[in-house]
Amino acid sequence: MLRFGLDLGGTTLNAALVEPSGKVVGARSILAPRHPNWLAGAIEELYSLICDAGGVSPSEIGVIGLGLPGLVDGDGTVLSSPHQPQLIGKNLTSVLERFGAKRVKIDNDVNCAARAVINEGFTSFCLITLGTGIGGAYVNDGHLVGSPRLWGGEYGHMTIVVGGERCACGKRGCAEMYASGNYLRSEIFKAFASDQLSDLFDSMPAVDSEVIEKVLSSARWHPRCKSILNSFSYHLAVVISNLVEVMDPERFFIGGGVSNSFHYFENEVIAAYESIMANGRLREKVPIERVVGGQFAGAIGAALV
Repeated sequence: MLRFGLDLGGTTLNAALVEPSGKVVGARSILAPRHPNWLAGAIEELYSLICDAGGVSPSEIGVIGLGLPGLVDGDGTVLSSPHQPQLIGKNLTSVLERFGAKRVKIDNDVNCAARAVINEGFTSFCLITLGTGIGGAYVNDGHLVGSPRLWGGEYGHMTIVVGGERCACGKRGCAEMYASGNYLRSEIFKAFASDQLSDLFDSMPAVDSEVIEKVLSSARWHPRCKSILNSFSYHLAVVISNLVEVMDPERFFIGGGVSNSFHYFENEVIAAYESIMANGRLREKVPIERVVGGQFAGAIGAALV
């Protein structure tokens, strides 16, 4: 039986149809609306799109999984959701059961992405997802490392700039304020407002993934774009260096929607990391690479739960 996985972020809803082995049959993404009862309709839209594109009957799908940022209890009720607060208190198991699968499962989105990486044969790694915010997971000896109160993996809320920008969580200087999709959007808005991107855009764009990619790709020749990319890359390298000191993983994977542009900031992140970890702290190089499946890793992993 085929498996259908969903990954809900702060900005997009990703979906993947996969075989039990993890081989991807099809994948699609749509913007995530924010009105209270949008989710069932959005899932139905993706379900139909993927089934039609793959020539698959819904009766062939035996498992539906959903990953989302935050906490979900055992029966599928959302306990916290930083970027989709309107879902708090809702039972999402009942939403998924409408589609007739024999089994439904809900888990944290980054845990789902980590399972997709484990399915590729990696057993010791740290995963960072860069989307609206920042999420994380740590896998050791092939097993997800959890925490007693389920709040582990909040890499986006480690303080990397003491007394820095105030985060939505209430703290100051969180990594999310300097190395996330929201950071890139904020910097692009600021740059446009100060007339520093008028040579790239005729009017203020809606800052989506395509706009972010255009800004990062323009860093090769555009001074303001280069400063945005360099600041983002440096702060991401700070996050990685802190996690290396704590966990010492074999490798790092970068996932989430921003990972679509990884090839534009890969070299800068690695260079910044090696600079931060100089003077004997570098030990041996830790590979830093884009996760298999990119922005769809969470959806693939959700299907495999």
